[in-house]
Amino acid sequence: MKMDLPHVVVVIMAQITAVDRKRRFVKPLAVLVAVGLVLPSCSDLRRDPRSLAPASSNHPWASDAVPILGHEVLSVSEQDHHLAAHSLDTGRTYSLPDLVDLAQSRNASTRAAWETARATAASIGMAKSQYYPLLAIAASSGGGYSNSKIRIDANLAELAKRNDLLGALLGGNASSNASLNLDTSADYSRSVAGLDLKWLLFDFGGRRATLDAARKATLAANLSFNATHQSLTYKVVEAYVLYEAARSEVQASQVSAESARGILKATQAKADHGLSTDPELLRSKQVAAESDYALTTANSKLRMAYVDLAEAAVIPPGVELNIGRPNIAQMSAGLEKPLDTYIRLALLRRPDLQAKLAVVQAREAELRKARSAGMPTVSLLGSASYTGFDNDIRGSGALKEVDADLQNYGAFLTVQWPLFTGGYEENSVRAAESTRRAAEEELALARDKAVADVWRGYVKAKNSISSRSVADAMLAASRASYDSALAGYDRGVVTNQDLLLARGAYAKALYTRSEADSAVLGALASLALGSGDIEDELIKRFRK
Repeated sequence: MKMDLPHVVVVIMAQITAVDRKRRFVKPLAVLVAVGLVLPSCSDLRRDPRSLAPASSNHPWASDAVPILGHEVLSVSEQDHHLAAHSLDTGRTYSLPDLVDLAQSRNASTRAAWETARATAASIGMAKSQYYPLLAIAASSGGGYSNSKIRIDANLAELAKRNDLLGALLGGNASSNASLNLDTSADYSRSVAGLDLKWLLFDFGGRRATLDAARKATLAANLSFNATHQSLTYKVVEAYVLYEAARSEVQASQVSAESARGILKATQAKADHGLSTDPELLRSKQVAAESDYALTTANSKLRMAYVDLAEAAVIPPGVELNIGRPNIAQMSAGLEKPLDTYIRLALLRRPDLQAKLAVVQAREAELRKARSAGMPTVSLLGSASYTGFDNDIRGSGALKEVDADLQNYGAFLTVQWPLFTGGYEENSVRAAESTRRAAEEELALARDKAVADVWRGYVKAKNSISSRSVADAMLAASRASYDSALAGYDRGVVTNQDLLLARGAYAKALYTRSEADSAVLGALASLALGSGDIEDELIKRFRK
């Protein structure tokens, strides 16, 4: 007959209880057996784990947990959005430093890097714990049932002839044959409690190396935290530059569209009086339509650029802030320092380089730790324990109960020296040496890249500032040419084609100036990030 596990449990409990209802251990034992057998009978534990995976590769996985998790994500997001939206003032103008402050206080990347640095700092405490003794307490209490059947047949006369203590006890007076039948059972209980001490006293610098490695790893984590802030600042600056470029393009497109409409209006007036041909009027309409399309496209780019800026600065969706404009003329006045100075500043201040140097130092400490592993250690070991034993015996005649108490106290000075471990220590040292050299090469690579980044950013900044000066001159010249052509067109001395050419040159100069402004901001941001302190090199210019 097939029985499930709960039925088996009931049967076992009944059989155990029937053995001896007076035995004090039977009921606890039956409960333990029941728990041990009932738990695996739960349907969730007996379920095949593969059933929890997607049933087929042909269809997406579906579960009741998916909408629950979705509602939880939505709830948290709505709460965060509500708090973030109400902490912003839509009536004020936010400058670039304000946007950077928003990002650094709201972005999850800085909080994650902060928690990582805090977790790494905890490793210093773990390393320091090796200097303290290790104390552990252990205690147990329980009991059980035992049954013994012993039968002995012996020739006592032969045993009495032995020249030892047994022979002396028998004294040669024992009968030839004797037998012993012993059938005993006992309930027993035992209690044990102990305290163990282990204190590492000397290890040839292994603990010191572990502590040094933890300190250097914490330093690297803190510097990586700073690098996260710099990267976040640059992300905001980059988004701000693109937003400003889109806004300048909108301005240029507005001026271009207005000029095109002005030409169309003037051409239409002349056409009404028979002073302009149909091709000239149609060409003017075409230019005006192209200008309106360019303005619409520029406005679309501006809206997308604001979304990117809002993401970088952690501005909630739907919240429109007034974004301040930079003073490009002041920022493009010229670079204050020569190239060598920016390179030196990068090598002195870049947190990523400092973090990699700290990693090299941590790898050096780990190498010392690996070398100390093959050296002897001196430890102090101590223990204090108590054991109590209670045994109730049945079936042995006069012997009814056996009780025992044992107390133990001891202390030992232990020297341990690994003589042979199959080459484990040697290979650990080789691995640590290679890891350290790899960290040194990564530092050299990062240093070379930092120098190249500064050099590239410096050249881009110099070129963008020079290009902006030329763009200013080109804009002024094209504006004067367009104004002159428009006036001449009104007087009839300039043709419609020449006026449209002058207007096209003016529109191109507007876009060129817009691109030059964006290039100056982008180049200065790259140079500031490369030099290791974007706050000092760029953001402070906006705070003035």
